[in-house]
Amino acid sequence: MAMHAIGTTRLTTALRKVTSIGMVISDQRGRHEPANKIVGAKAFHVREHIKLLPAMSCHSSRVNAPHRKYLEYRFTTEKLFVSYMEWLRDTYPEEKASLHYYSDVFTKEFNISFEQPRTDTCTTCNTFDVSIKNSNGDQAAVDDLIRQKKEHQQLAQQAQDFMKKIGEDNDPETRAICVDLQQTLPTPKITACVAYYKRKMWTYNLCIHNLKTNTSIMYLWDETQAKRGSCEVASCIKHWIDEESNIADFSQLVVVSDNCAGQNKNINLVLFYLRELHSRRLMSIDHVYLVPGHSYMACDRALGNIERHLRRVPILYTPEDYAYHIEQSVSRRYKVMRMKQAMFLNIGVL
Repeated sequence: MAMHAIGTTRLTTALRKVTSIGMVISDQRGRHEPANKIVGAKAFHVREHIKLLPAMSCHSSRVNAPHRKYLEYRFTTEKLFVSYMEWLRDTYPEEKASLHYYSDVFTKEFNISFEQPRTDTCTTCNTFDVSIKNSNGDQAAVDDLIRQKKEHQQLAQQAQDFMKKIGEDNDPETRAICVDLQQTLPTPKITACVAYYKRKMWTYNLCIHNLKTNTSIMYLWDETQAKRGSCEVASCIKHWIDEESNIADFSQLVVVSDNCAGQNKNINLVLFYLRELHSRRLMSIDHVYLVPGHSYMACDRALGNIERHLRRVPILYTPEDYAYHIEQSVSRRYKVMRMKQAMFLNIGVL
């Protein structure tokens, strides 16, 4: 057997594993339980602690990840492990599991993630939470506050359900859009420290998202051309209506936005809508304002894609540079409309 590189030890082992009926015992390698495997109470307590974490659902992920729970952004896996250590010391005085094991269980067995830092929280919800916390044991007052908070959140959810419903509506006479301005874009955007103290020009980007076709158009201009108030928002909506009417006429328009008074909730926008109703075949324009603090729209997703892409671009000199990178933010390419000064309306003459 030497010519086949089979030694005496291998032959002896094979013969030893042959049973009395001529069958070979199956290989047992890899079938035993690892000596360092964490089982029993130690493993159970890791999972018990994770189940006690104050995870909650998030309204912005109910469509794509309806079962995912979120922890506050201030948490990390390391901080959770420290909490586990303290909880274990007070509850079960026994040997702890390792950080690696805790992290592995948390990641693989639980559909829990960490929230992004909150930048737009609901003042009403925060007020309810503070009042409940400071209720001094008055259960009747707590129950009433919980009821009011639930009604407030149900109202906010109705707006989200409305956007979903109007987006699925196949009525050819109806168009539905949501509108939102991105945070101002400094121009130029450069890495030199001295540039921080220099006066910059600001570039503005307004997203109009078609809720029915799930497409977004970005309207871009800078502060040398116009401001970023209600007249500019109305001008962009007018351009969108013009473009959409060229494809197919329609009689009803639904506009969804947040409650920003300077841009979306004032007399200028009302006058613009009246002008459109008198000059087109439009029969109705409904403007839906979302509950403050619960104003998540499809625009936010599009603008989030843009901001994520721009963070990877260290230098941008001109609005044209912004236009190029906004267009390239996603693989399907956003359409970018460069607004000219003549395209902006003067609502004051209406």
